[in-house]
Amino acid sequence: MFCPSCRAEYIDPAVRECADCQEPLVDALPEEDHEPTPGGYVEVLSTYNPSDIAMIKSLLDGTDIPYFFAGEQFLYSQPMIQAARLAVPASKLEETRELLAPLELAYTAFGDAEEDTEEEGEEGGASEEKA
Repeated sequence: MFCPSCRAEYIDPAVRECADCQEPLVDALPEEDHEPTPGGYVEVLSTYNPSDIAMIKSLLDGTDIPYFFAGEQFLYSQPMIQAARLAVPASKLEETRELLAPLELAYTAFGDAEEDTEEEGEEGGASEEKA
């Protein structure tokens, strides 16, 4: 028997309700197309960019979507080793994707060095022509 909410397995046939969720147990769990995280949450995205984390959290805080960022303190303990991962309940996955779709997220907080150099060169060239 399994809990449909937290997906815990119960071997004792006398148990009919999940001890944690108080949900009635089912004989089999439906297949999931997303890898579940603890508590029935699924990963939506991962990032190394603290600005993206702050933006996403500010958007989600204004909704009824529960979420957590696993490893969001990576800058303090293991910089650039493991990305922060946003997870939401499987039932809120599509709503979360729709909410975050318009955002232009950067996987890292570091820009492309060549692009920065080209932009500086263009700006420098324009100011030289004015002189």
